[in-house]
Amino acid sequence: HVDVAACASTPCDGGACASSACDGGACGAACDGGACGAGSCDSVAASFAPEGKNPVGPWSYGKSTALGATFTLFERYLPPGSGNPPDGGTDMYAWWESGIINDPSIGSNLGPTPSLFAGATCPLAPGQLGFVIDPFFNEYTIARWTAPSAGSYSISAKFEGLCDSSMATAGDVHIQHDGVDVRSGFVNSNGAGNATSFAFNLSVAAGDTVDFMMRGGMTTNPSFFATLDAVVCKAPGDGG
Repeated sequence: HVDVAACASTPCDGGACASSACDGGACGAACDGGACGAGSCDSVAASFAPEGKNPVGPWSYGKSTALGATFTLFERYLPPGSGNPPDGGTDMYAWWESGIINDPSIGSNLGPTPSLFAGATCPLAPGQLGFVIDPFFNEYTIARWTAPSAGSYSISAKFEGLCDSSMATAGDVHIQHDGVDVRSGFVNSNGAGNATSFAFNLSVAAGDTVDFMMRGGMTTNPSFFATLDAVVCKAPGDGG
């Protein structure tokens, strides 16, 4: 978990964030907008901004109606105590697309203790990013990373059902580069377990997008909640 406050006070010094303050360089939005340069990383969880920014640095939160369809940015910001889903705890911050319960949304627990997300019985851990995945309308919840510069990047991602097997979230997951699948899989369906992970390298041009996507509706189980841990790192020695 990144110490965002410490990172915010640490200059990027040409893009190389101080690892002592920024947890190994995963400095997120507080350090130079998240675009930290060669050898450093952009973490979707660390980049979530409590002041309500979307996009924030290289990350943006939204949805699409299908693979390759138009990306729609979430416009409703819900801080703690807003009284609406997906707000569910005193330290939960979220972005939401509409006023429909269980519609796609993305939230983060920015507090020091576990906090409920969108009424889920299984709380998000401190620093964890959660997806509400649409079980009814066949839409994808998306965390999008936009490349700040051209070069080679390493990408790691883990999609995981938030609740245990008794309320297992099920769905298909995708990582797309400019709207084309580069990795795909499942969570709790098609023989997959409660988590699916990917790690690979990708060459991008400045402004290219990498979408981390998940859709529900593949089970009759009543849980619509998942977590995403995604980190994109500029390859060491690649100045872009």
